[in-house]
Amino acid sequence: MVNVMYEGTMLGAVLFTVIGIIFESRLPNLTPMPYDPRISEGYIGVLVTRADGRTAAAERALREAGALDIVTHPNAQLAT
Repeated sequence: MVNVMYEGTMLGAVLFTVIGIIFESRLPNLTPMPYDPRISEGYIGVLVTRADGRTAAAERALREAGALDIVTHPNAQLAT
């Protein structure tokens, strides 16, 4: 009987560990993220989250850093 309890405990621990890893990794990610096909061509994409009303400041900082193009996605939401 002790062997069955031990094996059941180990099975539960392994299962909950795997479920915890999947949960913490946010897999699968069901929310669509912005994607630009130019990234496949070698461009570097930067995703910036900003507070409401700070769009102009974020765009200004990116332009000063040498951004070639700035694309905004008003409906983009990060998975929380």
